[in-house]
This record gives sequence, structure tokens and C-alpha cells, in this order.
Amino acid sequence: LCESLLNIYRYLKNNGRDVYIMHCDDLAKYPLKSVEYICQASGLPYSVEMLQWESLSNGLVPHNWIVNENFYILEKIFKNCEIALRSTKFSDILDSDEIKTSHFQVLQKLILEMQMPFYEELLKNKINFL
Repeated sequence: LCESLLNIYRYLKNNGRDVYIMHCDDLAKYPLKSVEYICQASGLPYSVEMLQWESLSNGLVPHNWIVNENFYILEKIFKNCEIALRSTKFSDILDSDEIKTSHFQVLQKLILEMQMPFYEELLKNKINFL
């Protein structure tokens, strides 16, 4: 996965495109700065209302969500997305005890071992909010 992302990043940069890399932890820690930056970089209007949302309820997407037609398929495949789907703001995801469980730690370790060189290369180019 990270290798593919790095290849996309390199392709876009080599072809004169602006590329913005944001780490998900930064989005959770600095939601205001992150969302403002994303909106400014992409030309989208920013609203403070973007920092909170309704959580998924009974498997139904709230009225104020815009989702891809494949959302329900992906949601079933990636069960770990439930944490984000039950959240109502970025810090809910970061503070979740479920993120710290052994399932996520084992998965993270396996991914890191294979993807770390590509991940580190991408991280060299991420947006810094400090």
C-alpha cells in the first residue's frame, strides 16, 4: 500500500503537480489546522462544522454525510473503520481504547515491517503543523 502511494506521489511531483501528505495522527491531533489546510489547498470552502459530524447509527449513514456508492461494502470489509464511523469528531478516533488493542497492534506491526521504507519516504514530505 505505501509503495503504491509513494509511486503515485513521485509520479505527481515529477509531473509538476502539487501533492499534500497529511498524517492521520496530525488530523486527529490538529483537526482545525488540518481541515483548514485541506480546504485551502483544495479550494474548498471551510466551515467549523466540518470538525464534528453525526455518528453512524444502526448501519445507516446520517443525512449530513456524503459517501461513495461503495461505502457499505468497504465498511463491511474494513471492520476496524467502526471506530471512525461511531465517532463524532477527530479526537474520538485518537482517544479510542480500541485502537490500542492487541488486534490493531499486531496488524500494525505486520504492516510496518513490510511498508516502513515507503512510509518513511512519504513522511519526509508530510505537512508539518508544529
